Amino acid sequence: MAFERRLLILALAALVLSAAYVAHFPPGGGKTSLAEAFIAERYNAKWLSEGQIGEVPPAARVEGVPWLARGGRLYSAVACLRMAALALGVNASWGYLELITGITYGAFAVPREGFLLFIPLGDPLEGLARASRFLGLTHATLVTNDPSAFVKACKYYISRGVPVIIPVNATVLYGREQPLGFILLIGYNGSEFYAYDPAVKVVGGPRTPLKFRSDHVARACRSFSSAFGLPWSYSLVVFERAGGRAADVREALRACGEMLVGGLVSGPFTLYLGSKAVEAAANYTLKGRVNVGQLIWALWAAVSYRAADAEYLRAEFGHDPAVRKAAELLEKASAAYAEALRLTSGGVTERGLKEIASYLLDAARYEREAGLLLLEAAG
Repeated sequence: MAFERRLLILALAALVLSAAYVAHFPPGGGKTSLAEAFIAERYNAKWLSEGQIGEVPPAARVEGVPWLARGGRLYSAVACLRMAALALGVNASWGYLELITGITYGAFAVPREGFLLFIPLGDPLEGLARASRFLGLTHATLVTNDPSAFVKACKYYISRGVPVIIPVNATVLYGREQPLGFILLIGYNGSEFYAYDPAVKVVGGPRTPLKFRSDHVARACRSFSSAFGLPWSYSLVVFERAGGRAADVREALRACGEMLVGGLVSGPFTLYLGSKAVEAAANYTLKGRVNVGQLIWALWAAVSYRAADAEYLRAEFGHDPAVRKAAELLEKASAAYAEALRLTSGGVTERGLKEIASYLLDAARYEREAGLLLLEAAG
């Protein structure tokens, strides 16, 4: 029963984060819908207004925050989490953060007008919320429809020595086509924010952050919320010091196992999760009902994600035969995605689509088996 409930939670979260199925909610004030309440609970979201925020000095900066990157914007949520955690005195590895967030272990696929949107990742906002209890930190996603409250809240936390994670549409920030992702605000001076973007190398050393106008950051954040149909316009994610780090990671292993196994949710919409999402991608690819450009991106991401997950699991849990075998299977999944990706170079023929579909089915089988083994290891 617990697994089925978790599956539904994953389904709703994936649906919310699917740009193909935008759920529009009325701005604050009015009755809260079930979906809005669900999202707020999963992300530990708290509504704020400008009057709730204390006074802020004209300028402030969080000292000692390193610029870190891993895989460009593909890993930007995890990179921002690691930078924020280090600023608060918590040093956790990339692999550990990917495990406790589950971001690199998930997948979902949504049919849309006869085609399929396939995304080989978990929900980053929920993953950030989940990570806090393993890091000994408190977490909150502070949300508002008021841009002034958003900017003031960011300044308030920075002035208290807390870096702020912001989901953004990077195209708005840079004025050229960029993926959605996350940045870390580490300081401000008047109407200007200082930020680290994990996808943009810092020039001049780690103490030379990027500079953005505060209204520019607000627009980029609002664009992210709009793209994903979130029930608020602006959000900021903050972590603060709390108790000691949780030593038992079996809960994270279990969550990642469930995400890999996945399942099918049907009703007013159809949603494929985990290995079922990969199977669906194979079936739609076989029929030629996929956007090739989007599929290429998904294959590229899956190659990176599954290989990194396998490397970490083998290094940290190599003593556990079930986890060791799961790591081997994730490596096989990564290799299958790599073969499928190779077939896209130079154009995709009908025969090529059939071969890609075959490799996707192999990857789906490997991921399901890996997920079951992680569930076994979690007990």
